[in-house]
Amino acid sequence: MPIVEFQAGDRTVRFKDWLGSSAAPALNQMVPVIYAREDPPVAMIDRKVMNWIPWAPTLAVGLFLVVVGMKGLISYKKM
Repeated sequence: MPIVEFQAGDRTVRFKDWLGSSAAPALNQMVPVIYAREDPPVAMIDRKVMNWIPWAPTLAVGLFLVVVGMKGLISYKKM
């Protein structure tokens, strides 16, 4: 897992990101970081679409249940 160090104001923050790579490690590479201003150690590398991958299955199931519920509600009202 990559270890990232960044400056948040006058504070140096270091964290281990949740998503690693099988590629050879690249030292001193600049990456965009997302962090909570009030708690900078709560941070992650900004990967655009990959940020949503852990939540995608939950979102898909939720949308499916909403569609099934709406279809059931519409069928119930027609009776």
